[in-house]
Amino acid sequence: MKRLLLLRHAKSSWHDPSLADFERPLNQRGRAAARMMGDYLVHKALLPDLVLCSAAQRARETLAFIQDRLDGDLPAMIEKSLYEASPAEIARIVKKAAPGIGTVMVIGGTDTGKSTFARKHFLPTEVLSSDACRGMVSDDENDQTVTDEAFDLLHYIARKRLSAGRLTVVDATNVQPEARNPLVALAREFHCLPVAIVFNPPEKVCQERNRQR
Repeated sequence: MKRLLLLRHAKSSWHDPSLADFERPLNQRGRAAARMMGDYLVHKALLPDLVLCSAAQRARETLAFIQDRLDGDLPAMIEKSLYEASPAEIARIVKKAAPGIGTVMVIGGTDTGKSTFARKHFLPTEVLSSDACRGMVSDDENDQTVTDEAFDLLHYIARKRLSAGRLTVVDATNVQPEARNPLVALAREFHCLPVAIVFNPPEKVCQERNRQR
């Protein structure tokens, strides 16, 4: 069963009458209340898997102050259409965004089956393969000398897809934290949920698959 938490933005400021309603920030009382709400969510273990936040300034500031109490560990999406949305529209937005857009990392060593899995379960346009990027850079998917350039290209395409709200699947070994960290940071930059699919078959299976290639 899904649980839906509805949170109103904290107290906003009317100090500057020249600001449009959409641009009004929080006042001092609101900032303090947002921090308290962050502490409350932690204390009551009410941390959601995903936050859908209005693009209004006061809503985004409320989210930021709550995230600050959680060390930023609260996946969120800024949804412009939530501003002044009716209850029916909110329900539609929640249902549509429930699966979420995001970065899916397929993690596993060579010949673990990760590329086969990606081809089977995702559209070809959704999968960004590090080997394919090597091929585009050097005409040889196995050319390890262009790895840096290949990942520059992969990250560039991933950024463009995420900025357009497209599901992005990164097919690379991704076994080292330093390889995954830039992808996680990129996903969070666009308020997307980073997901890792880990493949860990026995070493003998990987070796046998490698011999059969």
